[in-house]
Amino acid sequence: MKKTKTTSKIYIEQNEINHPQRKKKAQSKKVKKTAQDTIPFDEVYENGIFRIGNTYALLFHIPNLDYMVYRDKERNDIYERYQKFLNCLPADMRYQEFIINTDIDTNDYINALIPPYNGVCIKPIYDSFVEKQQAIIEKANTSSCEQQIIGAISFTPVVRMDNINLLFKHYNEIAAQFAEINIKTELLSPEQSFEIIHRVYHFANSEQFLLPTSYYNTDINLKDYLAPSSFKFCAKYNEIGLDYSCIMFAKNFSRTCDDEFIIDLLDNSNKIIVSKHFSRLEKDTSLDILKGQMNDLQGRIDRRLEINYKRSGASNGSSFIPWSLQRRKKELENLEEKLSSTDCDLFEFAMYIYVAADSLKELNDLRDYIKQTARRHQVTLDVLTGTTLQEKGLQCILPFAKPAMSDDSTILGQPFFFTTDEVANFIPYTYKNNIVQNGICYGTNQITHMPIIINRSDGLNANGFVVGTSGSGKSMSGKLEFLNAALKYPDDEFIFLDPEREYMAITKNNEFDAQVIRISPQTETHINLFDTDITYSDEGQSAIALKTDFIMTFCECVKGAELSANEKTVIDRCVNYVYQDFIKSNGNKEYLPNLEDFYNVLLAQQEKEATDMALKLELYVKGNFNTFAHHTNVDLKKRIIIYDVQEMGKQLADIGSLVILESIWQRVIENRKRGIRTWFTTDEFSIFFRDAKGVFSSGDFFENVYKRIRKYGGIASGYTQNMTEIMESPQATKMLQNSNFCIMLAQNETDLAKIKNMFKLSEQQAAYLDIDEPGKGLIKVGKQIIPFENQIDTNSLVYKLFSTKMTDHKKE
Repeated sequence: MKKTKTTSKIYIEQNEINHPQRKKKAQSKKVKKTAQDTIPFDEVYENGIFRIGNTYALLFHIPNLDYMVYRDKERNDIYERYQKFLNCLPADMRYQEFIINTDIDTNDYINALIPPYNGVCIKPIYDSFVEKQQAIIEKANTSSCEQQIIGAISFTPVVRMDNINLLFKHYNEIAAQFAEINIKTELLSPEQSFEIIHRVYHFANSEQFLLPTSYYNTDINLKDYLAPSSFKFCAKYNEIGLDYSCIMFAKNFSRTCDDEFIIDLLDNSNKIIVSKHFSRLEKDTSLDILKGQMNDLQGRIDRRLEINYKRSGASNGSSFIPWSLQRRKKELENLEEKLSSTDCDLFEFAMYIYVAADSLKELNDLRDYIKQTARRHQVTLDVLTGTTLQEKGLQCILPFAKPAMSDDSTILGQPFFFTTDEVANFIPYTYKNNIVQNGICYGTNQITHMPIIINRSDGLNANGFVVGTSGSGKSMSGKLEFLNAALKYPDDEFIFLDPEREYMAITKNNEFDAQVIRISPQTETHINLFDTDITYSDEGQSAIALKTDFIMTFCECVKGAELSANEKTVIDRCVNYVYQDFIKSNGNKEYLPNLEDFYNVLLAQQEKEATDMALKLELYVKGNFNTFAHHTNVDLKKRIIIYDVQEMGKQLADIGSLVILESIWQRVIENRKRGIRTWFTTDEFSIFFRDAKGVFSSGDFFENVYKRIRKYGGIASGYTQNMTEIMESPQATKMLQNSNFCIMLAQNETDLAKIKNMFKLSEQQAAYLDIDEPGKGLIKVGKQIIPFENQIDTNSLVYKLFSTKMTDHKKE
């Protein structure tokens, strides 16, 4: 064992600890005179164990959960599993949950929310976007904090043979219990533990923690790096360095205290720590304690009856017992029955609240606020009064699972005896901040006011939907996602299928360098059906074979019926013929054929099937619907492409959908080869599921895209206000249910009922959709359901560009 200066009382253990007793030089008792002496631990070991007197402690991190936004069933499941965890705590150790409000570094917000300008749009649009993101950051900084949960277990050896490595065995059992709630705990290294301790001692001023990298090999006093400049313990508050702080304790609980008490205490931006101490009692010990309390109570009742007898006389004795004693007797009888006949255990429980501020006035205000918050949950908090108790209270706050003791050998303050289900009401989970540095911002959490930053590609699939009634903000939501993604991911490409010209606004004054492709009988836009990359293959089929299959589907659409075997043979022959020069030139685009070439080759064939097919194609080659007969004359290589299909018309509907969707899929394929991600967004998604099952179904295409696009590095999104049509299509419903991402905005009554049933929303969650405000609702990402708002200043340049409201355009 390597030892530092004995004055520091800190030792670093290089090997496993096998015995609590170690030979040490005798040390005289020392009166605490320095800030370092107030820090309670004596030794720390490389494996993470701390020694505090004769007790040894191990610290670990517990990831938070979005407990408050879970569905009712999920919350009940977490609550029941937490009870199971409590019942598995070893009776020979203490357990503590230390929950601290921590600020998130503003730089983390800036890096995640404000990407550098990359030229995707004009600079004024970018500047307007940055203003919106800065408002989100400012709101987060002033509204809430992130809750960090630290678990601690402690063990006090009783005899020399006790092995303190038992802590690791207990920790592994605890970790397994947490794993059943999908929580992966992690042991804290000494350095991580030091940072937590340092934060407690520098809570309000947030002094940065710095530890020498060579501290293992240097003879230093580690407490010098943890301690504040000074401690001053007063009757009802403390001065710890530059902080003013005080320690409160839970003096009285209602037995019906709800599971939102801890959340309510911490749902703010104040400097608050909640420390909960648990100690599970064995059944026989619990029943012995209960029996003692019942005997004491019966003694009080007997004394009252005796007093009644003396007052009233033998002939007129009274059996009146005060209601409080009757109630207590009933409670103890019920508790005895509960402990004897159920899995419930009894716990010794105590709770402490640590608050800190920059000034004494702020501290007093914060203390009053915390007391008022507790009263709403029928909990009474009081301040530990006296300099000695304030100092001891700080020991109860620190995450060593070793609370200070009162003179009567009970836990400092007011310990309680609670059953498992009562202790479980103080479940530590609050909210999990959804901040992914490589993600994009989808607004703020309506409850925590923290940014919601998600990378859709991190899930099982990146596919998504945006659903909401007319006026709920679907269009704005889609454009804000596009702007975020286009700025955050400069290599990604974006394709929009736009039946209602919702996305035309982004090209109004060339604010974005986008290619608009208008598909209609009157347009001069042309897309070549025969465009292909000769090097592409899929599932063993060459590019020409795949294109032949597509041309056959196109011919089936033109014919309005399936092709015969003879027709397929003729078409296959003609496709191979028109591609001959293109193949010989190794894919030189100058030799790429088009529909007119194919039509002429058909006419040159002698089979009647070829002549009939050429006649059917004439309308789309020589007639008014020749949009797809010629070489492509638009730039399909642009980073942003918008397919405007508002005027496509009934005659071109099937043919046009087939060609456009094929063109889009070809682009997805090409982008995968180039290592580029494609965002494919379809507005008014429901209309593409109206076509009847025939030779071509756009619904079939989208179902295929949603199954395969992840493999091609793509992200598909469907926007719709008509949930009824989506729900009437088994294909669309299945796609919606299987999508990892969904933005749900305001819903009408009928659609709300359907969404609530589909996603199994609780009443509380469904209430976020029963609103009249645009830009608010729920985000489903994986199994999480997050209430969000993503509203935008109506005076901002981004809003003016993206808004499709008639009233907004009239103002201009």
